[in-house]
Amino acid sequence: MKTKIMCCGVRLVLAVCMAAVSDGCWFFDGTGSGAQGDSAKEEAALMYEKGRDYYYGNDVAVDFGRAMECFKLAAELGNSSAQNMIGNMYYYGKGVAQDYAQAVEWYRKAAELGNAHAQCNLAHRYFNGHGVEKGYAKAMEWYGKAAGQGLTSAQLVLGYMYEEGMGVKQDYAQAVEWYRKAAELGDSDAQCQLGTMYGKGQGVAQDKGESVRWYRKAAEQGNATAQYNIGGKYYMGDGVEQNYAEAKKWWSKAAEQGDAEAKEKLKKLTSDPALQKCETK
Repeated sequence: MKTKIMCCGVRLVLAVCMAAVSDGCWFFDGTGSGAQGDSAKEEAALMYEKGRDYYYGNDVAVDFGRAMECFKLAAELGNSSAQNMIGNMYYYGKGVAQDYAQAVEWYRKAAELGNAHAQCNLAHRYFNGHGVEKGYAKAMEWYGKAAGQGLTSAQLVLGYMYEEGMGVKQDYAQAVEWYRKAAELGDSDAQCQLGTMYGKGQGVAQDKGESVRWYRKAAEQGNATAQYNIGGKYYMGDGVEQNYAEAKKWWSKAAEQGDAEAKEKLKKLTSDPALQKCETK
């Protein structure tokens, strides 16, 4: 039974050139102090929230032009989340002409102020060479900064880069370390990847039971790849007692999310007369 070795989040991040960006939480990085600094902070916060309202259509019509105006006012007052959102808008061409170089400029402003989401977005740009020269080493540098702040999406990709030796010497132990950090924070894709590492004994002693445990955690969060993989574990009795009914259950869940391989497994499972007579062994 073949196990999928890349979970959907990592596969998606890499397959679509890491197009996904996040606005993150609000950070204020102004240099003001006292009453004047507090006033600027409050004004920046209000303008940032107003920009989000226009961007997402929260109780108002979506208006990217007004969103950009608000974000720029907040950005001038040192709001790094607003700077990050401006980067997003330039990256996707929302309300402005698409401009990867401008996106990178704004991501860098926010990243240098310590905004973890901007650090991750800047790392994405180095990874895929959008607006900057492609470079895995620089991508790892910025992923590392974001991951150090507990951003699970950055931890996940760092783990994958160590696993594949991208911009760094291949190191399964380091991959496991970063997958574990994200997995313990509840990231289902990292949980799925960690399950694979335990199953293969890469960077950690092989432990099929532990592999199943991590797949289950991810599968219970709706991770389709983990659902497919744990279905295979039950089908083969690999790290868990063989149980065709459980295999069918988990493959069905993955299939409902559009997983083509799970659909094929279900066809074979339901067409086997022997399994119809005895679903559980």
